[in-house]
Amino acid sequence: MPVREGLARLEGVESISERCNRQYGTGELRLKQGRLTDPLVLSKQLAEIGVGARLRGLEATVDGFVEKKDGKPVLRVSKSNEILQLAPLTAKVQIDALNSKKPEPLTKREKQAYKDLMARLKKESVPARLTGPLRSGLKMEVRAFELR
Repeated sequence: MPVREGLARLEGVESISERCNRQYGTGELRLKQGRLTDPLVLSKQLAEIGVGARLRGLEATVDGFVEKKDGKPVLRVSKSNEILQLAPLTAKVQIDALNSKKPEPLTKREKQAYKDLMARLKKESVPARLTGPLRSGLKMEVRAFELR
């Protein structure tokens, strides 16, 4: 069974990209109602459907409100009110085009994204669109952001 067909069988999947991005070794999967999933859960589901693929990482682009919860930065997701803990970027999901065994190197802007976002967090709640890898426990590393 092809990977795309196997992923389409997972509960909550809304759509899957027709083709993967071969340069970065990535594909796009959207869940219904803007929901998010823990990467460990998705990795386990992918292994269980037996399509011969594994999850290297999971990156999301999410609209919501950047806030402080118990003194720590979080993103409250617009559609679901789920809370993502925010952290600086440690590694990208995209693979290096020259060495497919390594993540693509971080750009200067990506390294600085989290600090720049925190510097702009002056109000109690700032509407924003964040992009970055999801880590276990619904933690998001900020690779890029756009204030709304």
